[in-house]
Formats: sequence, C-alpha cells, structure tokens
Amino acid sequence: VNALATALWEPSRGLARVTREKGQDLRVMGFHRDGSQWLWPAEALCLLEDSLLALDMVPPSAQADATQTTVRLSVQEAYRLVLGGEQPIMPHATYAVFAHLYRGGFVCRPRTMPAVADVPAAAVASARPMPPEALLDVYHRRGFARSKVADGSLPALFVAAVYRTPEVMPSLAEIAQLSAQLAPLPLRCAAAWQQQVLLFNQTL
Repeated sequence: VNALATALWEPSRGLARVTREKGQDLRVMGFHRDGSQWLWPAEALCLLEDSLLALDMVPPSAQADATQTTVRLSVQEAYRLVLGGEQPIMPHATYAVFAHLYRGGFVCRPRTMPAVADVPAAAVASARPMPPEALLDVYHRRGFARSKVADGSLPALFVAAVYRTPEVMPSLAEIAQLSAQLAPLPLRCAAAWQQQVLLFNQTL
C-alpha cells in the first residue's frame, strides 16, 4: 500500500485531494487548485478499483478532532460513498462510461450541460426532451496535457453523452439538437446498463 498514490476524500467538496502522487495516471487526471491536486469522484473510484490509489477519509465522528484521524476506504465503501444512496454523488451509468473509456486509453473531463437557450431554433424538433445523464469531453491519453486543455489548444476528440438504459433513449431529433449545441465537436452517445457500455455515432 505504501507504494500507491494516496488521496483524502473531502465530503464538503465531493472531491478527493491527492496526498501522495505516484504513477502515470495522476498526470492526466483531475486538476490543481489551492496548491493541491484534486480528483473527481469517478477518477478516484476508478483508480481505487484498479489498485492504483489508496483512498482515505476522516470519519464523521472524528471530523471535529484536530488530529484528523483517517480511515482507509475499501472499494465497496467507496462504491457506497460515490454511487450509493437515493442521491448519489454521481450516477452509476456515468461512472460506467467513464471507467469504460479510461480503461480504453482515453481521458474524460466532465462537461457542463449546454443551456436550452443555446440551441439553434432550426434544430429544436422534439417536444419531449430526453437530456443525457452527463456529458464527458473525451481525449486520447497519448499527448494529453491538462495545461493544453485549460488554454484551449487541445480540443476533445468527441463528447460522450451518457444515457442510462433500458430507459427510453433520445429521439434522432433530440440527438440532432444536442449535436448542434456541441458543434464543431463530434458527438457520441453512450448507452450504459450496469457495467456494459455501448458507444455509437450520431446517425440521422
């Protein structure tokens, strides 16, 4: 365990703060702020699953203690923390898509959902909106650099729109609407069910 990277889960932020950096994966994950590197929940959970990260947390009963006693989370405990409960920190389908792409050699960054007002009027053709569960900017791991993403010099390969199946999938008109919002970046829909993920291109 001492050879692993470590991170401390910060409940108030819903993020993991890296406390020991080790390995190549951390070079392409997360972001830096306030003098620390932070991991998004999906990144921390995926690294923990792959035995590349040890994740610690200050238990609620000890948070008022100045000594900040920490406990090390198991994978199952981290699952419950990130994916469990009535209002999980992130949806299971989004995590499944993130993990699928990460293990396929890609880097994913969360993307803000575009506003309805940004949609060109000619593209609005659906009366029953079916928004994606999440949007992910997807980059190839080779040549990825956080600084290039930050300054806009490295565009995403495509945007993955996450949908949870077997619920109703969006219509072609809704996909066209989302594609128009995201242009010129290509759109790929990601249908996730449990641990299975199907990525497909826009077809109109």
